[in-house]
Amino acid sequence: MTYTEAIRTREASLNGRPTDPAVLQRAIEVIAGHKEPTFNPWNLTEREIAAMTAVIQHGRAKSAASAMGISHRTVEVYFCAARKKMGVSSLVQAAVFWDRHLRGQVVA
Repeated sequence: MTYTEAIRTREASLNGRPTDPAVLQRAIEVIAGHKEPTFNPWNLTEREIAAMTAVIQHGRAKSAASAMGISHRTVEVYFCAARKKMGVSSLVQAAVFWDRHLRGQVVA
């Protein structure tokens, strides 16, 4: 059963149409397991997103590393990889781009 079929089945049930309980249960499971598509056109990894967010919030790799519980060099590696994928060359450019276009939207 597709997500669209599951939604239609659930709507039909809510509108009083007789629905097989097993079919309705399957529809509910499909709806519950559905995940919306995510916005991540650069294919950033979860760690790159975390490093980018932390560095932007803290202003420095060392502060971000402390907050993340990893070494500052590891943060720098992830941050650099994310910047390259996004096509920005500095922390300021990354922060401006992130704030204008991506805040809360990018998911790995």
